[in-house]
Amino acid sequence: MALTKRRLQFLHKLMDLYQKTNLPIHYEALAKSIGVSKWTAYDMLKEIEKLGFISRSYEVNSKETGRSQVVFVPTSKASELFNQPRSEAFDLTDWNKTVANISKLLKDLKNTGLNEALRKMIDEIVKMNTRIHFARI
Repeated sequence: MALTKRRLQFLHKLMDLYQKTNLPIHYEALAKSIGVSKWTAYDMLKEIEKLGFISRSYEVNSKETGRSQVVFVPTSKASELFNQPRSEAFDLTDWNKTVANISKLLKDLKNTGLNEALRKMIDEIVKMNTRIHFARI
């Protein structure tokens, strides 16, 4: 079993909620924040737990007599995953050159139609020779 993109999305959101509150996260709160059913969230969290990225515990719900809630917290393995140092440092000169090129391109496109602007941007992207890689989680 691997940490798929979908599992990573759930883990990232759980980490975010946990860091904001410093409290264990109930699967319904996670479900609401992601926009899925509580059962989907619970099943996904069980899978992530099997991989060792989160741990489950039971806490008494003060709003309901005799009922406990299943809550989850990230483990050190999850913290290590999100706090890994970048594997490749970038060159500040490359970065500054890229920023200058993007700024110039945007100024040149200010009074250009959409189709022409897109064509010019694509032409520039193809010509780019930089080690800087952009990614999103």
